Amino acid sequence: MIITDVNMPKLDGYQLTRHIRQFDPSIAIIGVTANAMREEGEQCLAAGMSAWLVKPLSLMTLRHTLSVYGSASVQEAPQPVTVAVPADDLDGWINLSPAMHRLFISTLQEDLEHAGQALIAGNTTTLINHVHRMNGALASVRAVSLAAACNECELALLQEPLNTASIAQLNALLQRLREVVQRMEDRV
Repeated sequence: MIITDVNMPKLDGYQLTRHIRQFDPSIAIIGVTANAMREEGEQCLAAGMSAWLVKPLSLMTLRHTLSVYGSASVQEAPQPVTVAVPADDLDGWINLSPAMHRLFISTLQEDLEHAGQALIAGNTTTLINHVHRMNGALASVRAVSLAAACNECELALLQEPLNTASIAQLNALLQRLREVVQRMEDRV
């Protein structure tokens, strides 16, 4: 397994991956980047990376990714993992002003509603967009475990079409985020 920064001087992660793929198409290559844009992930996968992670990443996300790709070859699709609901989802967040707190809640509620509708409709593109938006918003307030869970779901959606396991994983994530929104509303 190889873990590489995506943006490096002289030889970036894309070039490194393409070079490695010429000699070993089966090794797992994980790209790590500070860019949370979906296009960055698509570029990583198009270059031949097995997965990509967004910084800052938690040890939980790293451990999960290593366990998924550590024993599997690139050709094997990783099995989705059910998202656990940690009790400390609100720990470690940066403090928001009251106005920003309300805006964060309303934006998250809107994304949750649209993501839920997209999941019911089987609209993967819209679902990816809203999970990606929530991932970025959560990462910006240092909600590390929630952002990591969104990132895992987004990666799964980019790698394969919706299936029974990924639908269950996404439903668990959306429910977890609804519970967080409720707890945030209770703090207002």
